[in-house]
Order: sequence, then C-alpha cells, then structure tokens
Amino acid sequence: MLNQSTNDAAGLRSDAVYLSSDGTLDRAQVLEYSPSTNALGSGQSVILSNIVVLPLGVTGTFYIIVAADGLYQYYEADGEGNNAYVSTNTITLTPLAPRWSLSTGNFLRKCCERS
Repeated sequence: MLNQSTNDAAGLRSDAVYLSSDGTLDRAQVLEYSPSTNALGSGQSVILSNIVVLPLGVTGTFYIIVAADGLYQYYEADGEGNNAYVSTNTITLTPLAPRWSLSTGNFLRKCCERS
C-alpha cells in the first residue's frame, strides 16, 4: 500500500479484500474488512498480509481485489480513484470432492446392532 498523496493518511480505515467475477467492485463479494489505525505518511508505503477464508459453495473464475480504505472512512477529496488493485490473474474455485461417503444402510446396521 502506497500513500500517493501529498498529505499524511491518519485515522481509522478498513482495508478490504474482495472476490469478483468480472474484475470490478460492482458485484464483488467481500471476503474481509481489516480495520487499521496505522498512519501512513505522504509517499510512505507498507506491505500487509492476511489470510482470508474463501466462501463454501462458490464456484467459477474470479479476480481478487484489494482496496485500501474499502469503506471510504478516510476522506480523500479527488484521491479516491486509486484505492483498489485488481489482480491480473484469476483464480478458479471448484467444488471439493467429499472426503467420505455415508451409506445409510451401513450406518443403520451399525447404529442399531445389539451386542
């Protein structure tokens, strides 16, 4: 994250990570908001990392979007247009194969057997 402004960025902000099927924030699904109060001086940058959980049941090809101040808590006048980065590569989410199967007959037989 780089503060390209001539002003320091101080105060509360929530950085965000999104999952987007078309590379835009219009219909993107929020994966996480990460609140921060760390000041970022003019021209300063910081590298942040985090782990996000991908939603179950969602399949398809997606872009990851990372947005500084994703909730627009920090007023930037005309500087709001450079807050998001869209991944150049996509990720593909596919359903996971079940790790086990349950046969109702075997379950009932084992459950109800008398010793």
